[in-house]
Amino acid sequence: MASIAIKPKVSILIPVYNGSNFLKQAIDSAIGQNYTEKEIIVINDGSNDNGATRKDAESFVPNIMYYEKENGGVASALNLGIEKSTGEYISWLSHDDFYYPNKLEDQISYVTSLENNKVIVFSNEDMVDENNIVIRPAFQRKFDNSKFYRELLVKKFIGGCSLLIPRKAFDRCGEFDESLRTVQDYDMWFRMLNNGYTFSYYQITSGAKRRHGGQDSQQKKELRRKEKIVLLKRALTSMTDEVLQKNFPKGSGDFFTIARSFYKQGLSEVYLYCFERGLRIRTGFRQRLLTVPSCIYTKIYPFFYEKRKAMKEIIKIFLKSVSKKR
Repeated sequence: MASIAIKPKVSILIPVYNGSNFLKQAIDSAIGQNYTEKEIIVINDGSNDNGATRKDAESFVPNIMYYEKENGGVASALNLGIEKSTGEYISWLSHDDFYYPNKLEDQISYVTSLENNKVIVFSNEDMVDENNIVIRPAFQRKFDNSKFYRELLVKKFIGGCSLLIPRKAFDRCGEFDESLRTVQDYDMWFRMLNNGYTFSYYQITSGAKRRHGGQDSQQKKELRRKEKIVLLKRALTSMTDEVLQKNFPKGSGDFFTIARSFYKQGLSEVYLYCFERGLRIRTGFRQRLLTVPSCIYTKIYPFFYEKRKAMKEIIKIFLKSVSKKR
């Protein structure tokens, strides 16, 4: 008698703060998934909208599990949801986004066909406005999968709500960093990569991401910039030897290349930090010395020939690096 394959359970986590305007559609899309082995956990992150969010969420009980907590940001709400979850996989859904009906079914079918059990699946998303009108259709992501960590440093191409993540990944990598309010997702992705997990791009359109004026990402632009600097410096510092060798096979030269992209983004602090990180890659004074002229004249000089202060900082970094090595 043939054995019946047991479908893994998926926990859909919906963190929400003052989200009564879109929450119902998000929950409906979770309940309406064609995949039946699921649980839906809504976490109210201390909403102060006179009970509107609570009322909308509780109207779906017992089809969902509902929890309330003091306001602490998306990371803290996700952490509570993970703690309460019982599924083998985690699927995050922002309260203002929504899934398409086959999201879970298609991704589970794909991930269970792989031999690797340390795979995180991500897919495409449409972008819609406040009235559910598609303002940017889903498109194929372009990136170098062989250098995924490096690509993630300079490009933002993973939509958190398109992911399907093994629950064990959080057991290994820990919780979302609650001190980060806007980049807690990418901080986690870098940690997962450093812990041996791989991201696999499954080319379906899994749902829709909404753009509207009330989003934190729109209201906290300056905070996001500051946190992005923290995130990138942390990611550049925390790479394991395996990640480093795979993503930066040319050593210093690769670091100088991505440093240039940080400059183009206006992230001068990360630019200088990445430059210094690159200088630490090569061993031997002669190799370091040979690297610097190429870097200055092909990467740095075109940008900073009029910016003496920046050049002085770069020279200081190099001299400091050389003196330590000697």
